[in-house]
Formats: sequence, structure tokens, C-alpha cells
Amino acid sequence: MHLNVYTLSHREAGSAPVSFLLTSLLLITVFLGLIQGALIMHSRNVLTDIAGEAARQGARLDATSSDAVAYANSRAGQFKDFSVNTAEKTADGRDLIVVQVSASLPVLGLFTVPAKLHASGRAVIESDNY
Repeated sequence: MHLNVYTLSHREAGSAPVSFLLTSLLLITVFLGLIQGALIMHSRNVLTDIAGEAARQGARLDATSSDAVAYANSRAGQFKDFSVNTAEKTADGRDLIVVQVSASLPVLGLFTVPAKLHASGRAVIESDNY
């Protein structure tokens, strides 16, 4: 059986809209996945910044760990289920303040799931002895 050009093009008629639909769905899914990954990375970076800055605020000479908690809570406006924990530890003969923060993982835009993002920050507590 010999197929000519007319028969092949006739059999493929109407396939362009289906091909466009499948290709565009794939591209949109990949694009939204990239945006979601960027949102998660941004949230992790902001949590890390909040933890580090809160530790530095709590380590000042005239500050306490409650100042670190207050600073972290003031910066956590975009996060849901935000929590802060502080602890004082000693390492290499120096007193440290450790601030641990956690918040819900943003998925599907800013909607959250039960998974949590965690970050911690440390700073040497200032003293009059230096």
C-alpha cells in the first residue's frame, strides 16, 4: 500500500490543538513548580535571617533572651504557626544565646501544610569583662 502526502496530512488533521494543550500544561506545571521552590527557599532564608538577628539582639549587653523573642516575633508577620525558642549555652568558655525559630512550610502559594521549616541563630553574649 502506498501512502501519499495527502493521506498523512489528512490523518493528522486536528492534532495541533491537542499538542498545544498538552505542551502548555506541562510548561505551566514546571513553571509553577519553580515558583513554589523559590517561595520555599525565600521563606527558609528569611527564617534564617530572623533567627540570626534575634540572637544578636538578645546577645547585646543590655538585653535578655526575652528581647530576642520579641524581636523575632516582630519580624515574623508573613509566617503562620511561627514559634521561637531561646537557650543559653557555653562553648569554648563563652556564653552563647541560641535562638531557634520554626514556621509552617508554604505550599500552593501561601497556603501551608503541617510540615515545618526550622532555623537557628547563635551569638556570643556581650559582657563587661572584655
